[in-house]
Amino acid sequence: MVYAAAVACPVFGGKIRAYDFDAVKDRPGVLSAVTFGGKGYVSGGIAVVADTWWRAKTALDLMPIEWDLGGNAYRNSGEMAAANTDLLHKRGTVVLEEGGSYAAAKAKAAKVVEATYTVPYLAHARMEPGNATAMVTPARVDLWIGDQSPDRALVRASDEAGVAPDRVFVHTTFLGGGYGGGGGSDQVRQAVAVAKTLNGRPVKLIWSREEDMRLGERYRPMGVGRFEAALDSDGWPLAITMRTVADRYDSLDTPAGTHKNLVAEQAVRGLHELPYYIPARHYDVHTINSHVPVGFRRATGSSVNVFYLESFVDELAHAAGKDPYAYRRELVARNASFRDRDDWLRALDMVAEMSGWGDPLPEGWARGIAIDDRRRPSRATVALCAEVVTVSINRGGLLRLERVDVVFDEGFSFVNPLSVRKQIEGQIAWGLGDAMWQEITVKDGRVVEGNFDEFQIARMADYPPHVNIQFLKTNNKWISGVGEEAIPQMAPAIAQAVFKITSKRIRALPLGNHNLSWG
Repeated sequence: MVYAAAVACPVFGGKIRAYDFDAVKDRPGVLSAVTFGGKGYVSGGIAVVADTWWRAKTALDLMPIEWDLGGNAYRNSGEMAAANTDLLHKRGTVVLEEGGSYAAAKAKAAKVVEATYTVPYLAHARMEPGNATAMVTPARVDLWIGDQSPDRALVRASDEAGVAPDRVFVHTTFLGGGYGGGGGSDQVRQAVAVAKTLNGRPVKLIWSREEDMRLGERYRPMGVGRFEAALDSDGWPLAITMRTVADRYDSLDTPAGTHKNLVAEQAVRGLHELPYYIPARHYDVHTINSHVPVGFRRATGSSVNVFYLESFVDELAHAAGKDPYAYRRELVARNASFRDRDDWLRALDMVAEMSGWGDPLPEGWARGIAIDDRRRPSRATVALCAEVVTVSINRGGLLRLERVDVVFDEGFSFVNPLSVRKQIEGQIAWGLGDAMWQEITVKDGRVVEGNFDEFQIARMADYPPHVNIQFLKTNNKWISGVGEEAIPQMAPAIAQAVFKITSKRIRALPLGNHNLSWG
């Protein structure tokens, strides 16, 4: 077996223009250089083959390469965010149109609350960078890979090799992290492209961490959402209007909302049906296609829309002068048409009691609450999860997550409750990283962050010393899963606690980009 290190054009959709293999061909162990093309957004590039991966990578780094960057080399995060924000002034595809005119309700309102929220691109940052071992002979193609979707890997290998799928054999190995980013990924095409040149010799292609994070990803989309609500004299909402903008990553449209218009499901997930009683509701959405590849990432569309909705409900509670838990509970209780209303009420009550909601805390400490059930237009299954976070912030702005209380939907029952607990505990760390530090930015058309020094994940020292989990037995139903359902609540709950301590309403993630000092 030989080894290959690969590099793709740093701007998505670009390709290789020229390279000078002669400059490195005499280095120890170096065997060949192989170019590969791109498919769709995937950039074209080149791999160096050698007798060890390090020799291949070292030669690749030294080899002169000239890129054709294509038409996206001018793009940057600020310009892309501004383009998204511009769409907030235009009507999108209507999802909700119920209960009458928002304008009419607004004209009667005692108070109007408005907020705009933004979220960045996020990488999967799995521990195992992309890799695949391929062997191509006249008779068959063999592929060894850890993959969330081996069937997709087979299709891509078949296409790249130019052979019928029944001549491709995928040997599935363990996967060092997936989170939605380890399914039929592009290292498959690159490994097969190299293997085709080796006359039956197997090759193991490995991405560097930087190659994986900057060019091997399909990121969680960046997005923006604008929310406005008209409140009566007691602070209860009369009407709400919502508009969101996000990159599109669903392969199929789904009928959703009032008129069953076809929309990208993950873009509207959780906003297509409101658990809170608001008499008049309007929601429309824009989905766009930027040059940055996007795809499924742990918690998918909920990770964005729950931050929007739960943050806004907290702002409504504050404007009404009401407790965030009590305000949520009353709005859910009034929503008789919401099919899981009683479960939501039980979950809210349980998590409030577990956390000691309302009990005094030291100066610089606060609690935040959030709830979601991962509802979506195409499926009836949900997995309800309510959380209370307890946060401390010193006067200099250093935030510490002190405690998390979780109520999680049990459905029929769990086969292995201990595994569920471990999943939830891991999701708390994941959600903390999303909320506090993580973002992917674009400069000159290319991703800036390439390793964990720039894309911070939660360390053991960041983990809360107290995590309390209770399971809620619901009415003998299937739940949608236990692998990502406790993540979306973390960011809005932490942001709520930040506001209580600092009086700073932060509407743009990650929170760590902001000055959290107070007093």
